[in-house]
Amino acid sequence: LSIGLGHRYYLLKQQNLEIETNSVLINSRLNRIQNELEIAKKIHESLLPAKLPSFLNAKMYAKYVPSGEIGGDFYDFHYSDDRHLGIFIADVTGHGVPAALFASTVKFSFSREAQFLKEPSKLMANINLSLFERIGNNFLSAGYLYLDLHTKKLIYASCGHPPLLIWKREEKEFVELKPKGRLIGIAPDITLHDTVYKLESGDRILFYTDGLIECENGEGIPFGESALHKFALAHENLNAQDFSNSLVKSLNSYSATKGTFSDDVTFIVIDVI
Repeated sequence: LSIGLGHRYYLLKQQNLEIETNSVLINSRLNRIQNELEIAKKIHESLLPAKLPSFLNAKMYAKYVPSGEIGGDFYDFHYSDDRHLGIFIADVTGHGVPAALFASTVKFSFSREAQFLKEPSKLMANINLSLFERIGNNFLSAGYLYLDLHTKKLIYASCGHPPLLIWKREEKEFVELKPKGRLIGIAPDITLHDTVYKLESGDRILFYTDGLIECENGEGIPFGESALHKFALAHENLNAQDFSNSLVKSLNSYSATKGTFSDDVTFIVIDVI
């Protein structure tokens, strides 16, 4: 009997040792994954502009809320002076380390196209061609907006991106600009169309990724463009920064998972003066 108990004690001791060893290995792997995520998070944060450019005839504010530790949305700017501005926004597929690395490639491609500041469709076609052979099975929706703040002319091109919205204070409604264009990465050569629009003082431009309107409540109903219209009307007198912060608060209240979102929420608000 004592021999049997001794053998059983030995087996239990061995099992406990194996469990402790596996626990150490698992914790080590978890720590390594967490470190990799922290590095990827820093990479992605470094891709976003540290500060927004300042312009004479416009006030701008940008908001980025990742769905997790690392998101896949990205935005950047080209500008030649305080009256000519180009804004690029993209929704990269996936999240985590791959999305952060992919976004860094997108930023590099965008940075090379500053000479096409005033030619949205040309700039976007070049980015697509640059990325096509590098991104594997990844795709992204993207939009590029050029603003001439002296003449108040807007030119917009889209690669499968949500419509650009312009809030008209007098009419109390959004004007939607949605030129045709395929997702970046679908084909090496894509045909894009520029949409030109004449702005007026008091117009508010809302440039966003789909996480904004696809935020769902507990019943699975998305926030949608109707709710966005109601919000824009109720808060049209706020400045760009306060409008942006209030919109995020409204989304937080609407979301089924309070304080977090199922997809990245990224948008840029430009008030034309």
